[in-house]
Amino acid sequence: MGAALYWLCEFSKAERPVSDKKTFVLVAGIDTSAFEALGPVLDRQDFEVERMASLRSSVDLAQLKHFNVVIINARCSVETLALAVAAIRDEKSASKKTSLLVMAEPGAEDAARELIGRGVNRVMSVDDSPEMIAREVTVLLTVALRAAVRVSVNFKASISDGIVDVVAEVINLSVSGMLVETDIPFAPDDKVVVSTDLGGQWGPVSIKAVVVRRAYPARGGIGGIGIRFTDLAVEVKEKINGFLDEFFAKQFSS
Repeated sequence: MGAALYWLCEFSKAERPVSDKKTFVLVAGIDTSAFEALGPVLDRQDFEVERMASLRSSVDLAQLKHFNVVIINARCSVETLALAVAAIRDEKSASKKTSLLVMAEPGAEDAARELIGRGVNRVMSVDDSPEMIAREVTVLLTVALRAAVRVSVNFKASISDGIVDVVAEVINLSVSGMLVETDIPFAPDDKVVVSTDLGGQWGPVSIKAVVVRRAYPARGGIGGIGIRFTDLAVEVKEKINGFLDEFFAKQFSS
């Protein structure tokens, strides 16, 4: 990242607690008094917390070392924040798959939320209590399991191979593919385009995919096809991740 990125953000000095814990949380830009309240709450959750003084130092560290969660106190423009998020999510970054929580200043929450689905997982207020923040970190760690989980859903998707165009019921969904219920005889290795609306803030997505299997009711399964996504744009992947995050968060809080 260019050095100019960091000139727009100023953070207070910081200190770094060290332990042998295995869940790593990076905190950037929280002043001493706020961290004195937040730090012990995070520590009680058995997190290893590292606290950095600046956004630049935080991005550099996150690129070099994997963190399960990165918390940024965003006292900077949304443009600067977006560049920092993009650097953390860079393909070569050690923390590219981290859960990213932004703590926005009062009145700046809506601007920060523009980055949800573009690298940011959650936005909270700097005025939220340490207990609320720690609880959200726990939820983010829980929903991070989404990459290995296929969840049951119930919505429609349009599937087209360029000749046949069918609307089918989506039975389950993961970041790597879906199972849809349809009688249309798409065959394994057929290339298709899947279009659906994830609803809410996630909205419509269109994904290139390939049929990997057929499922037959006579064999005890759902009549339909298994689809693997083959060309998942970053924005689309983050929308699916956001949808699954929201799904797991609801399950976790219920």
